[in-house]
Amino acid sequence: MTSTPPPPPPQATVAGTYVFALYIDQEGNLDVDRSKAVQVLRDGRSAPYTLRDLARGTYLVAAWKDVNGNDDLDEADYLGVYVDRQGNYLVRPPRGGVDISLELMASLESLREHGPSILQVIQKGLRETRRP
Repeated sequence: MTSTPPPPPPQATVAGTYVFALYIDQEGNLDVDRSKAVQVLRDGRSAPYTLRDLARGTYLVAAWKDVNGNDDLDEADYLGVYVDRQGNYLVRPPRGGVDISLELMASLESLREHGPSILQVIQKGLRETRRP
């Protein structure tokens, strides 16, 4: 008996991923008008990004790859949120080195541990922030 092995799975790539700087006001609310987004166009397992012209303030930085192209955050997608070594989610510009690891949305228990508020902010920001 002979058989041909299946083709290897396609190589993972960050191309098409959106990186969001979601502006969080002093009361802890998302301000969509001050939020920004950029799309990563470079192919590969990692790529640099720059979010320009950010207003002074605090931001939650998240990255999202819409795998199935339906413009909804669902379990098939990849999501990452920047968290520093002290467990802080918010950053202030001009901060560099804000590296984000993408994880399959279905496996993001770490976000759910912090209550629904972080996921709600991210979902609202992804829906309402103007993407390039």
